[in-house]
Amino acid sequence: HFVGFETWIAVFRDDAIINWSNLRSLQYPMGALPQNLLWMVIHVPLSTFLGLGLALLFSDLRGRRILRSMVFLAFTTPTVVIGLVLLFVYDPQAGIFNELLRLLGFDGQVRNWVQEPQIAIYALILGGVWVQTGFSMLLYSSALAGIDPALLESARVDGAGRFRRFKDIIWPLVKPVTAVVVIMSMIWVIRIFAIVYAAGGPSGGPGGVFSVLGLEVYQAAFASPIEYGKAMVVALIQLVIVLPMAWYIVSMD
Repeated sequence: HFVGFETWIAVFRDDAIINWSNLRSLQYPMGALPQNLLWMVIHVPLSTFLGLGLALLFSDLRGRRILRSMVFLAFTTPTVVIGLVLLFVYDPQAGIFNELLRLLGFDGQVRNWVQEPQIAIYALILGGVWVQTGFSMLLYSSALAGIDPALLESARVDGAGRFRRFKDIIWPLVKPVTAVVVIMSMIWVIRIFAIVYAAGGPSGGPGGVFSVLGLEVYQAAFASPIEYGKAMVVALIQLVIVLPMAWYIVSMD
């Protein structure tokens, strides 16, 4: 009789990991696993496209090194600090985001965004996108710097517009970097912890509305009652998701 198998079953029946009833009705909290996967589905495309867009925008601008440094600064900042910054940004009284809403005349929309159960996770996801966009931009900027300017100039002389140059020259040359950007972003999201902990504490916000797998590992391993078996299973779930992505990067030529 394999006792560990019962732990796996218990974990997948735990509402903190997968809240099946809320998941079917698309109500938060859905559980750490669905919320982590939702974070990935929204975060990865946004940070990838924004990184590519900024890399293309800054490639021909004066002062591009300063601009890149400003965007990349968020990625170099400790993620726990980012979580605290988000609390300030979304604060209903002094927050920058709510103040912007007031200036635009949307006073009725002012609220504490990280305390609203059905929208809190999206507010944090935007913070994560802000962080990861700097990393994506840096990799794309390096890839763009490796493109021979003569290729782009020849295409321009032949009458190719910006979109055609991007489609036929730039995109094929940066496509391998895109694979790395996407996979590294997915791994970063699956491992995310500090932003969520700083913004919502060990519970992952009100009722766990933006809890993620990393937070559940912490809760099981270090909070009373201690459940090392559950912590191990949740950590293995993270490993199962991350390992194929890491293997792909290692096996790339």
